Order: sequence, then C-alpha cells, then structure tokens
Amino acid sequence: MHKRSCIDRQSHRQLRQLLCWCAITAMRTDAQFQAFAQRLAARSKPHKVIIVAVMRKLRRIVYGVWKNQTDYDPAKVLGSLA
Repeated sequence: MHKRSCIDRQSHRQLRQLLCWCAITAMRTDAQFQAFAQRLAARSKPHKVIIVAVMRKLRRIVYGVWKNQTDYDPAKVLGSLA
C-alpha cells in the first residue's frame, strides 16, 4: 500500500507560503492556471492537491526563466493551455 504523499516540510517555510499564495492568486486570475486547476478538479483531486500542483508548476516556471535568462512565455510553458 502506498503512503499518501504530502508537501515537503524541509524546504524554506516562507518560500513555501509565498508560492502557496501565488498559486491561489494564479488560479483565480490567470486563464491558463484556471484551466489547469479545473482539469485537476475534474479528476476529483482535492483542493489542497490542486494548490500544490500549481505551486510546483510555478516553481518550475520560475526556475526555467531564471536558468535560461529568458522572458516568461506562457505558450512555451503551458503548451496547449496557452
């Protein structure tokens, strides 16, 4: 039996809180993230799981922009959602 996964508590607490609030705001205001969240909700995912998924997506976007030193391109990042 699989152990239920949870958000990592070892990372920086304030950064995790910031990402959480950014994820909630993105789900409310950005059409691509709204569609992503609705897709997860349609698969009967709990609300907190959806927030963590959006947090992870935001974290990957920030890292990609930082690493490649490029501007944010939603079509490149979110694929067919953009």
